[in-house]
Amino acid sequence: MWFHGRRSRYNLIKSSLENESRVDDYLVKKFGLESSGIALFKVARFKGRLKVWRSLFFIPAIPVYYVFQLILSLLEKKDIKFAQTDSLFLSFTASPKIVELHREYANDLPYLHCVKGTKLYFVSTLSPLCILLCYFISLYYSVRFLLGSRVNYYLHTANVFELVLFSFYLEKLSRCGVKSITLTNHYDRWITLIAGTALFDVNVIQHGLIDNEYYPAHKLDNINSLRAFSDKQIDIFNNNIYTHPVSNLNYLKANLQIDQDDKCDCLIVSNPFFIEAELQIYQQLKNGKVDVKFRPHPLFTTQAVLNEIDENDLCLNKRFPSPKVCIYRSSTLGNEYEMMGYKTIEWSEETTTDDIIAAVRG
Repeated sequence: MWFHGRRSRYNLIKSSLENESRVDDYLVKKFGLESSGIALFKVARFKGRLKVWRSLFFIPAIPVYYVFQLILSLLEKKDIKFAQTDSLFLSFTASPKIVELHREYANDLPYLHCVKGTKLYFVSTLSPLCILLCYFISLYYSVRFLLGSRVNYYLHTANVFELVLFSFYLEKLSRCGVKSITLTNHYDRWITLIAGTALFDVNVIQHGLIDNEYYPAHKLDNINSLRAFSDKQIDIFNNNIYTHPVSNLNYLKANLQIDQDDKCDCLIVSNPFFIEAELQIYQQLKNGKVDVKFRPHPLFTTQAVLNEIDENDLCLNKRFPSPKVCIYRSSTLGNEYEMMGYKTIEWSEETTTDDIIAAVRG
Protein backbone atom coordinates (compact mmCIF):
# COMPACT_ATOMS: atom_id res chain seq x y z
CA MET A 1 0.00 0.00 0.00
CA TRP A 2 0.88 3.68 -0.07
CA PHE A 3 2.39 3.85 3.43
CA HIS A 4 5.46 2.24 4.90
CA GLY A 5 5.03 2.27 8.64
CA ARG A 6 3.60 4.89 10.94
CA ARG A 7 5.96 7.69 9.96
CA SER A 8 4.75 8.00 6.39
CA ARG A 9 1.09 7.92 7.40
CA TYR A 10 1.74 10.43 10.13
CA ASN A 11 3.53 12.84 7.80
CA LEU A 12 0.61 12.83 5.39
CA ILE A 13 -1.91 13.42 8.18
CA LYS A 14 0.30 16.16 9.62
CA SER A 15 0.36 17.81 6.17
CA SER A 16 -3.44 17.63 6.10
CA LEU A 17 -3.67 19.32 9.50
CA GLU A 18 -1.14 21.97 8.51
CA ASN A 19 -3.20 22.81 5.42
CA GLU A 20 -6.20 23.31 7.71
CA SER A 21 -4.10 25.49 9.99
CA ARG A 22 -2.95 27.60 7.05
CA VAL A 23 -6.60 28.31 6.20
CA ASP A 24 -7.07 29.66 9.72
CA ASP A 25 -3.97 31.85 9.45
CA TYR A 26 -5.18 33.21 6.12
CA LEU A 27 -8.68 33.98 7.38
CA VAL A 28 -7.36 35.74 10.47
CA LYS A 29 -5.22 37.98 8.28
CA LYS A 30 -7.75 38.56 5.49
CA PHE A 31 -10.67 39.47 7.71
CA GLY A 32 -8.74 41.36 10.37
CA LEU A 33 -9.71 39.02 13.18
CA GLU A 34 -8.02 39.21 16.54
CA SER A 35 -4.96 36.98 16.21
CA SER A 36 -2.93 37.48 19.38
CA GLY A 37 -3.53 34.70 21.86
CA ILE A 38 -6.36 32.94 20.04
CA ALA A 39 -6.68 29.27 19.24
CA LEU A 40 -6.89 28.68 15.50
CA PHE A 41 -9.54 26.13 14.58
CA LYS A 42 -12.28 26.74 12.02
CA VAL A 43 -12.02 30.51 12.35
CA ALA A 44 -15.08 30.89 10.14
CA ARG A 45 -17.11 29.78 13.13
CA PHE A 46 -15.12 31.01 16.12
CA LYS A 47 -13.91 34.36 14.74
CA GLY A 48 -11.29 34.77 17.43
CA ARG A 49 -13.56 34.18 20.39
CA LEU A 50 -11.64 31.19 21.77
CA LYS A 51 -8.50 32.11 23.68
CA VAL A 52 -5.46 29.85 23.70
CA TRP A 53 -5.51 29.39 27.47
CA ARG A 54 -9.12 28.23 27.28
CA SER A 55 -8.39 25.86 24.42
CA LEU A 56 -5.77 24.08 26.54
CA PHE A 57 -8.53 22.77 28.79
CA PHE A 58 -9.93 20.84 25.82
CA ILE A 59 -6.71 18.95 25.07
CA PRO A 60 -7.01 16.29 27.84
CA ALA A 61 -10.55 15.62 26.61
CA ILE A 62 -9.43 14.78 23.04
CA PRO A 63 -9.39 10.96 23.62
CA VAL A 64 -12.94 11.22 25.00
CA TYR A 65 -13.95 13.34 22.02
CA TYR A 66 -12.69 10.61 19.67
CA VAL A 67 -14.92 8.07 21.40
CA PHE A 68 -17.86 10.48 21.31
CA GLN A 69 -17.32 11.09 17.58
CA LEU A 70 -17.10 7.36 16.92
CA ILE A 71 -20.33 6.63 18.81
CA LEU A 72 -22.21 9.37 16.94
CA SER A 73 -20.90 8.04 13.64
CA LEU A 74 -21.87 4.43 14.33
CA LEU A 75 -25.31 5.36 15.67
CA GLU A 76 -26.04 7.21 12.44
CA LYS A 77 -26.07 3.84 10.65
CA LYS A 78 -25.41 5.42 7.29
CA ASP A 79 -25.32 2.59 4.80
CA ILE A 80 -22.30 3.13 2.55
CA LYS A 81 -21.68 0.26 0.19
CA PHE A 82 -18.83 -0.27 -2.23
CA ALA A 83 -20.22 0.07 -5.71
CA GLN A 84 -18.71 -2.03 -8.47
CA THR A 85 -17.03 0.92 -10.10
CA ASP A 86 -13.58 2.37 -10.50
CA SER A 87 -14.74 5.99 -9.99
CA LEU A 88 -16.54 7.70 -7.11
CA PHE A 89 -17.82 11.15 -6.15
CA LEU A 90 -17.09 11.94 -2.48
CA SER A 91 -18.84 14.61 -0.43
CA PHE A 92 -17.70 15.99 2.93
CA THR A 93 -20.47 18.48 3.69
CA ALA A 94 -24.23 18.77 3.85
CA SER A 95 -24.22 21.73 1.47
CA PRO A 96 -26.92 21.47 -1.23
CA LYS A 97 -24.44 23.11 -3.61
CA ILE A 98 -22.37 19.92 -3.65
CA VAL A 99 -25.42 17.89 -4.61
CA GLU A 100 -26.09 20.30 -7.48
CA LEU A 101 -22.51 20.07 -8.73
CA HIS A 102 -22.68 16.28 -8.66
CA ARG A 103 -25.95 16.27 -10.56
CA GLU A 104 -24.67 18.73 -13.16
CA TYR A 105 -21.14 17.47 -13.77
CA ALA A 106 -20.71 13.97 -12.30
CA ASN A 107 -24.10 12.28 -12.16
CA ASP A 108 -22.66 9.16 -13.77
CA LEU A 109 -20.58 8.54 -10.62
CA PRO A 110 -21.88 6.96 -7.38
CA TYR A 111 -22.35 9.71 -4.75
CA LEU A 112 -20.88 8.87 -1.35
CA HIS A 113 -21.65 11.27 1.48
CA CYS A 114 -18.65 10.61 3.74
CA VAL A 115 -18.91 13.27 6.44
CA LYS A 116 -21.55 15.50 8.01
CA GLY A 117 -20.22 17.60 10.84
CA THR A 118 -18.72 15.26 13.43
CA LYS A 119 -20.40 12.18 11.92
CA LEU A 120 -18.17 9.97 9.80
CA TYR A 121 -20.44 7.88 7.62
CA PHE A 122 -17.56 5.84 6.18
CA VAL A 123 -16.71 4.37 9.61
CA SER A 124 -19.45 1.75 9.20
CA THR A 125 -17.38 0.12 6.41
CA LEU A 126 -14.40 -0.54 8.72
CA SER A 127 -14.05 -3.57 10.98
CA PRO A 128 -14.13 -3.19 14.80
CA LEU A 129 -10.49 -4.29 14.95
CA CYS A 130 -9.50 -1.64 12.37
CA ILE A 131 -11.39 1.05 14.30
CA LEU A 132 -9.67 0.05 17.54
CA LEU A 133 -6.27 0.16 15.83
CA CYS A 134 -7.09 3.62 14.41
CA TYR A 135 -7.99 4.88 17.88
CA PHE A 136 -4.61 4.00 19.40
CA ILE A 137 -2.73 5.24 16.33
CA SER A 138 -4.62 8.54 16.68
CA LEU A 139 -3.61 8.94 20.31
CA TYR A 140 0.03 8.46 19.34
CA TYR A 141 -0.23 10.87 16.40
CA SER A 142 -2.00 13.45 18.57
CA VAL A 143 0.88 13.54 21.03
CA ARG A 144 3.38 13.91 18.17
CA PHE A 145 1.32 16.70 16.63
CA LEU A 146 1.06 18.56 19.94
CA LEU A 147 4.81 18.33 20.48
CA GLY A 148 5.61 19.65 17.01
CA SER A 149 3.00 22.38 16.52
CA ARG A 150 2.33 25.92 17.67
CA VAL A 151 0.04 26.14 20.67
CA ASN A 152 -2.48 28.05 18.54
CA TYR A 153 -2.97 24.92 16.44
CA TYR A 154 -3.51 22.45 19.27
CA LEU A 155 -7.26 22.22 18.67
CA HIS A 156 -6.56 20.65 15.27
CA THR A 157 -5.76 17.43 17.12
CA ALA A 158 -9.56 17.02 17.19
CA ASN A 159 -9.27 16.04 13.50
CA VAL A 160 -6.58 13.39 13.91
CA PHE A 161 -8.90 10.43 14.57
CA GLU A 162 -11.12 11.08 11.56
CA LEU A 163 -8.08 11.42 9.30
CA VAL A 164 -6.55 8.15 10.51
CA LEU A 165 -9.88 6.38 9.99
CA PHE A 166 -10.20 7.96 6.55
CA SER A 167 -6.71 6.85 5.56
CA PHE A 168 -7.70 3.23 6.22
CA TYR A 169 -10.96 3.80 4.34
CA LEU A 170 -9.01 5.06 1.32
CA GLU A 171 -6.89 1.90 1.36
CA LYS A 172 -10.07 -0.16 1.38
CA LEU A 173 -11.45 1.80 -1.58
CA SER A 174 -8.25 1.11 -3.48
CA ARG A 175 -8.41 -2.60 -2.71
CA CYS A 176 -11.99 -2.61 -4.00
CA GLY A 177 -10.80 -1.30 -7.36
CA VAL A 178 -11.48 2.44 -7.07
CA LYS A 179 -8.95 4.32 -9.17
CA SER A 180 -10.51 7.79 -9.54
CA ILE A 181 -12.12 10.17 -7.03
CA THR A 182 -14.06 13.32 -7.91
CA LEU A 183 -14.75 15.94 -5.24
CA THR A 184 -15.36 19.65 -4.73
CA ASN A 185 -12.77 20.26 -2.00
CA HIS A 186 -9.98 22.65 -2.92
CA TYR A 187 -7.17 22.37 -0.37
CA ASP A 188 -8.58 21.15 2.94
CA ARG A 189 -7.58 18.11 4.99
CA TRP A 190 -9.69 15.67 2.97
CA ILE A 191 -8.27 16.39 -0.47
CA THR A 192 -4.75 16.71 0.99
CA LEU A 193 -5.04 13.18 2.34
CA ILE A 194 -6.66 11.78 -0.82
CA ALA A 195 -4.15 13.35 -3.20
CA GLY A 196 -1.20 12.50 -0.95
CA THR A 197 -1.88 8.77 -1.00
CA ALA A 198 -1.16 8.64 -4.77
CA LEU A 199 -3.73 5.82 -4.92
CA PHE A 200 -6.20 7.71 -7.11
CA ASP A 201 -6.56 10.13 -9.96
CA VAL A 202 -8.17 13.17 -8.33
CA ASN A 203 -10.71 15.28 -10.23
CA VAL A 204 -11.69 18.64 -8.74
CA ILE A 205 -14.91 20.57 -9.38
CA GLN A 206 -14.60 24.12 -8.07
CA HIS A 207 -17.38 25.19 -5.70
CA GLY A 208 -16.06 28.50 -4.34
CA LEU A 209 -13.76 31.32 -5.37
CA ILE A 210 -10.04 31.05 -4.57
CA ASP A 211 -8.16 34.15 -3.50
CA ASN A 212 -4.91 34.81 -5.36
CA GLU A 213 -3.27 35.60 -2.01
CA TYR A 214 -3.91 32.16 -0.55
CA TYR A 215 -1.23 29.44 -0.55
CA PRO A 216 -1.68 26.13 1.30
CA ALA A 217 1.08 24.89 3.59
CA HIS A 218 1.58 21.93 1.25
CA LYS A 219 0.69 21.92 -2.44
CA LEU A 220 -1.36 19.07 -3.87
CA ASP A 221 -0.10 16.43 -6.24
CA ASN A 222 -1.84 13.76 -8.34
CA ILE A 223 -4.57 16.12 -9.57
CA ASN A 224 -5.89 14.67 -12.82
CA SER A 225 -8.46 17.27 -13.87
CA LEU A 226 -9.99 20.59 -12.83
CA ARG A 227 -13.35 22.14 -13.68
CA ALA A 228 -13.21 25.82 -12.72
CA PHE A 229 -15.04 29.13 -13.07
CA SER A 230 -12.58 30.97 -15.28
CA ASP A 231 -9.03 31.20 -16.64
CA LYS A 232 -8.16 33.45 -13.71
CA GLN A 233 -9.27 30.80 -11.21
CA ILE A 234 -7.43 28.08 -13.16
CA ASP A 235 -4.22 30.11 -12.93
CA ILE A 236 -4.64 30.42 -9.16
CA PHE A 237 -5.10 26.67 -8.79
CA ASN A 238 -2.09 25.90 -10.99
CA ASN A 239 0.18 28.53 -9.43
CA ASN A 240 -0.88 28.44 -5.78
CA ILE A 241 -2.51 25.11 -5.00
CA TYR A 242 -1.04 22.39 -7.21
CA THR A 243 2.51 21.06 -7.39
CA HIS A 244 2.21 20.61 -11.15
CA PRO A 245 -0.13 22.59 -13.46
CA VAL A 246 -3.17 20.59 -14.54
CA SER A 247 -3.70 20.41 -18.29
CA ASN A 248 -7.03 18.52 -18.24
CA LEU A 249 -9.27 21.57 -17.81
CA ASN A 250 -12.99 22.30 -18.12
CA TYR A 251 -15.23 25.22 -17.21
CA LEU A 252 -18.25 25.52 -14.99
CA LYS A 253 -21.33 27.08 -16.50
CA ALA A 254 -23.74 29.36 -14.68
CA ASN A 255 -27.12 27.66 -14.58
CA LEU A 256 -29.01 29.40 -11.79
CA GLN A 257 -32.76 28.88 -11.95
CA ILE A 258 -33.55 32.58 -11.72
CA ASP A 259 -37.20 33.53 -11.39
CA GLN A 260 -37.66 36.33 -13.92
CA ASP A 261 -40.97 37.30 -12.29
CA ASP A 262 -39.31 37.78 -8.89
CA LYS A 263 -37.80 41.17 -9.68
CA CYS A 264 -36.05 43.59 -7.33
CA ASP A 265 -33.77 46.60 -7.48
CA CYS A 266 -30.90 45.01 -5.57
CA LEU A 267 -29.93 41.57 -4.33
CA ILE A 268 -27.40 41.26 -1.51
CA VAL A 269 -25.57 37.93 -1.68
CA SER A 270 -24.23 37.37 1.81
CA ASN A 271 -20.79 36.26 2.94
CA PRO A 272 -20.79 35.15 6.63
CA PHE A 273 -17.62 37.11 7.36
CA PHE A 274 -19.31 40.39 6.45
CA ILE A 275 -22.77 39.76 7.81
CA GLU A 276 -22.84 42.80 10.10
CA ALA A 277 -21.89 45.17 7.29
CA GLU A 278 -24.32 43.47 4.90
CA LEU A 279 -27.20 43.87 7.34
CA GLN A 280 -26.30 47.53 7.67
CA ILE A 281 -26.26 47.94 3.88
CA TYR A 282 -29.64 46.24 3.72
CA GLN A 283 -31.18 48.65 6.23
CA GLN A 284 -29.65 51.68 4.50
CA LEU A 285 -31.05 50.60 1.14
CA LYS A 286 -34.48 49.97 2.70
CA ASN A 287 -34.37 53.44 4.21
CA GLY A 288 -33.52 54.77 0.73
CA LYS A 289 -36.71 53.19 -0.67
CA VAL A 290 -34.75 50.57 -2.63
CA ASP A 291 -36.46 47.23 -3.25
CA VAL A 292 -33.72 45.01 -1.83
CA LYS A 293 -33.62 41.24 -1.32
CA PHE A 294 -31.17 39.33 0.85
CA ARG A 295 -29.67 35.92 0.07
CA PRO A 296 -27.92 34.48 3.18
CA HIS A 297 -25.29 31.77 2.97
CA PRO A 298 -27.21 28.45 3.22
CA LEU A 299 -25.00 27.20 6.07
CA PHE A 300 -25.02 30.49 8.01
CA THR A 301 -28.65 31.61 8.11
CA THR A 302 -28.39 32.96 11.65
CA GLN A 303 -31.09 34.24 13.98
CA ALA A 304 -29.69 37.74 13.47
CA VAL A 305 -30.46 37.44 9.74
CA LEU A 306 -33.95 36.13 10.40
CA ASN A 307 -34.61 38.99 12.84
CA GLU A 308 -33.24 41.78 10.64
CA ILE A 309 -34.49 40.83 7.18
CA ASP A 310 -38.16 41.20 6.25
CA GLU A 311 -39.68 37.83 5.46
CA ASN A 312 -40.58 38.90 1.91
CA ASP A 313 -36.97 40.02 1.29
CA LEU A 314 -35.37 36.78 2.50
CA CYS A 315 -34.22 34.49 -0.33
CA LEU A 316 -33.87 30.94 0.93
CA ASN A 317 -33.53 27.52 -0.67
CA LYS A 318 -34.14 27.77 -4.43
CA ARG A 319 -35.34 31.38 -4.50
CA PHE A 320 -33.09 33.29 -6.92
CA PRO A 321 -34.66 36.68 -7.79
CA SER A 322 -33.90 38.77 -10.86
CA PRO A 323 -32.23 42.00 -9.65
CA LYS A 324 -31.18 45.14 -11.46
CA VAL A 325 -27.95 44.99 -9.45
CA CYS A 326 -26.40 42.16 -7.44
CA ILE A 327 -23.90 43.15 -4.76
CA TYR A 328 -21.55 40.66 -3.14
CA ARG A 329 -18.10 40.20 -1.65
CA SER A 330 -16.04 37.06 -2.20
CA SER A 331 -19.13 35.07 -3.11
CA THR A 332 -19.49 32.22 -5.57
CA LEU A 333 -23.18 32.96 -6.07
CA GLY A 334 -22.42 36.61 -6.80
CA ASN A 335 -19.87 35.48 -9.36
CA GLU A 336 -22.49 33.22 -10.95
CA TYR A 337 -24.93 36.13 -11.28
CA GLU A 338 -22.17 38.03 -13.07
CA MET A 339 -21.52 35.06 -15.36
CA MET A 340 -25.21 35.10 -16.30
CA GLY A 341 -24.98 38.73 -17.44
CA TYR A 342 -26.36 40.59 -14.44
CA LYS A 343 -24.92 43.92 -13.34
CA THR A 344 -22.86 43.29 -10.21
CA ILE A 345 -20.88 45.27 -7.65
CA GLU A 346 -18.20 43.55 -5.58
CA TRP A 347 -18.43 45.90 -2.64
CA SER A 348 -15.64 47.03 -0.32
CA GLU A 349 -15.28 49.41 2.63
CA GLU A 350 -15.14 52.28 0.13
CA THR A 351 -18.50 51.36 -1.45
CA THR A 352 -21.31 53.67 -0.33
CA THR A 353 -25.06 53.29 -0.37
CA ASP A 354 -25.16 56.13 -2.91
CA ASP A 355 -22.91 54.06 -5.21
CA ILE A 356 -25.35 51.17 -5.07
CA ILE A 357 -28.41 53.37 -5.59
CA ALA A 358 -26.73 55.05 -8.55
CA ALA A 359 -26.06 51.62 -10.10
CA VAL A 360 -29.70 50.63 -9.59
CA ARG A 361 -30.99 53.78 -11.24
CA GLY A 362 -28.30 54.00 -13.88
